[in-house]
This record gives sequence, structure tokens and C-alpha cells, in this order.
Amino acid sequence: MVLMVSANGAAETLTLAPDFIKGGQAMKSVFDLLDRRTEIEPDELDSTSAPETLRGEVEFKHVDFAYPSRPDSQIFRDLTLRARAGKTLALVGPSGCGKSSVISLVQRFYEPTSGRVLIDGKDMRKYNLKSLRKHIAMAATLANAHKFISALPEGYNTWVGERGIQLSDDGKVVEQGSHSHLLKHYPDGCYANMIQLQRFGNGSQGIVPGSSSSMGGERKV
Repeated sequence: MVLMVSANGAAETLTLAPDFIKGGQAMKSVFDLLDRRTEIEPDELDSTSAPETLRGEVEFKHVDFAYPSRPDSQIFRDLTLRARAGKTLALVGPSGCGKSSVISLVQRFYEPTSGRVLIDGKDMRKYNLKSLRKHIAMAATLANAHKFISALPEGYNTWVGERGIQLSDDGKVVEQGSHSHLLKHYPDGCYANMIQLQRFGNGSQGIVPGSSSSMGGERKV
């Protein structure tokens, strides 16, 4: 009788062996993650603190970039651009063309594969990252987003989820109205800027602001 009970117990234990193995592997991956040293140290001791005042000129010089998780998918190849201090630079293009990647590199979430990103003429990798990020901000007021952000339950501290998935479509709308209304009341807004960019892209064949013959109905931006 004792042998039968012992045998049954051993058999039940063996059926759990795959779960024990999976659990051990999961724990190893957790410890590996905790022990991993980040390639971008936010508070590196040998780095120089960013000065109290920065002009804010940003320059990309011959930047190549691919995300570490997709090294074979090139995002930038020999990208060179310059955003002058105090000026507005528009990054325009279809989804996936690299607009957000430019911002990620400026915030130094990633490093370029090659090339340099300069802040006021100095390689941003020379600056202490924590002190540098204190100078980086998103201009919500200029984007007409401050009002609806302030109306959220926790204001700017509201958790909206990755890529803003917890915001409703209305919560993502910055401007709303007809073509003529948006151009009249938001002459420097997102919609007016998009129309202006469309005119530049199409040359003389672009849509003329104020003309609603081909732009009927309500617009949301």
C-alpha cells in the first residue's frame, strides 16, 4: 500500500516537470533582464551636465539607424537635417517613414548606427542624459492640445497607454470644424499648416486656403 502511494506521488510529480522547467527558464530570463546593463546610461558619471541654457539647435549628420529589434530594417540611411533654434521644422510623410524615429533619437531613446546627433553643435552623447532631457519638452499649447489635456482626469499625469490607445478618437482631435472655419479661427493651427504644406508639395496646383469648393464637410485634425 505504501509503495502504491509513493509511486502515485512520484508519477504526479513527474507530470509537473515541464512546468518546473518552464518556471526555471522564466526566472532566468527575469534575472538576466535585471542584470543587463543598459547601453544608454542616463546618469553616466563621466558625462558633462548640459548647460543651464541651450539655444536648442538640433542637427543630424549622416545618420544611419535601425531599431535593435529589427537590425535588417533600415530606417535612416545617411540622414542629414538641421533644426534651427527658435524655428519650426515640420516632419511630414506617411506612417512608418521615420518621423517618430527622429524624435526618439533626439530624446536619445536609441543610438544611431552611425553618424551623429548634435545639440548646439556638440555631440549629444557627451552630455549627461538626465540633465539633457530636462531641456526637452513638447509644445502642447502651440499644437492646440493644452486645453483637452488639462481637461483629462489627471491632466498631464493621465495614463493614456502605449501610443495613446486609451484615448478615444475625440480625445485625439486637436481641431474640429469645416474647412473655412478652421482656416479662419486657427490660421496657425495644424489643419492650416497641413493645407500650406500641401500647397508647397503640389506647387501652383495646390488647394488655396479659404476655398471650400473641394473641401466640403467637417474636418478633424
